[in-house]
Amino acid sequence: SKYCKINKDYYYKEKLSQTIEFLNKEFLNKEGFLGSAYDADSDGEEGSDFLNNIHQPTIQPNDKPTYNVGQVILLLQQRIAKKFADSVIVTGEVTEYSDRGHLYLSLQSGGAILNMVAWRSIASRFPKLKTGDTVMVEGRPEIYAKAGRLNFIIRKLDVKLDKLGR
Repeated sequence: SKYCKINKDYYYKEKLSQTIEFLNKEFLNKEGFLGSAYDADSDGEEGSDFLNNIHQPTIQPNDKPTYNVGQVILLLQQRIAKKFADSVIVTGEVTEYSDRGHLYLSLQSGGAILNMVAWRSIASRFPKLKTGDTVMVEGRPEIYAKAGRLNFIIRKLDVKLDKLGR
């Protein structure tokens, strides 16, 4: 090899010769072709272990209805719209708040967080909020399909005052 000629180090040449000898002895078949794996056959059939250990699907589509993502979102939207045909009131503490024309906030209570949106057309009528405020909102939950996200669409918002009127 070129390396051995430059460095006069025959260690790598010896290793290469041993590797070629091993491949010829262990991997060359009767037809003169090299096999692809060492001891890959079982029961005399080349590759049967490999084929038997390939992941087999565990989900059987004929057991249950199969939907694409858009269909699942549509079903969720329909069920939410039916369940929340009328608006509901939600109370909680503001944990995130962003006013970019549209008002985006997250409310937390009962060990859960709900993302909320108030559209620009009504958000301008709401009092200014800050993180930690306790608020009461009226609106409806909706699925935003493009992000696969549940949002609560706010129609009305009041900051809940403490007993001292703060």
